[in-house]
Amino acid sequence: MKMKMKKSLGYGLMEVALGIAIVGAIAVGTAATYNNIGTDAEANVLAKLASDIAEAAKVNYYACQSGGGTCATLADCDAHKTLFVGGAWPSGVTVADGTTSGCKITYGSSSLDNYAVPGV
Repeated sequence: MKMKMKKSLGYGLMEVALGIAIVGAIAVGTAATYNNIGTDAEANVLAKLASDIAEAAKVNYYACQSGGGTCATLADCDAHKTLFVGGAWPSGVTVADGTTSGCKITYGSSSLDNYAVPGV
């Protein structure tokens, strides 16, 4: 009499347990390194905008100091928008005088306060 061997249709208990352990370890490692993309994006926008404001203010400041170029009189930090094409801040951005010095730039839920700007 011939005996038929049953073929396994799936994985054994050991393989399943090992697979779950590997997936769990990957998930824990991924969760530990996850960053809030929204906050990072806002911080990058703030850094770029702050750099642009400082550069525009620097050019304006030296034009005023030299007396040979055209320069704008800037009464406060918000007035720096006149140095940019269109004379307005990008949508969602506000710029005001800093808490103790410089300027405070806000975008979304992120702020950069007391940012040093030439001429402020």
